[in-house]
Amino acid sequence: MGWSCNITCDKNILESDIQDILEDMLDNMGKSYSDIIVDGKMEVNKQKWGWSAKADVWNPEDNKISFSGSCGLSNDLIKPFKREFRKLLKLKGYKVKTRMSY
Repeated sequence: MGWSCNITCDKNILESDIQDILEDMLDNMGKSYSDIIVDGKMEVNKQKWGWSAKADVWNPEDNKISFSGSCGLSNDLIKPFKREFRKLLKLKGYKVKTRMSY
């Protein structure tokens, strides 16, 4: 079983904003967010399709972005992840609407 969250914004979402947001989330949520360790340091790694961590974040498509995860690995992160992600998008000037699926 898995979960997904789709966020629609009032303008196109920049990949650079998402990278910044994920790095801020890593600082704010620490190991609960990412268990990817590189040289003793936690990192959020960009892949072709998006960013991988306990909650995978897909590349933005125009004004939409999605993230998803496994209920077994990240069910406890759904609400804080969504809340933090929305907060940081808003701080970057985006107006957001969210839709969750389980």
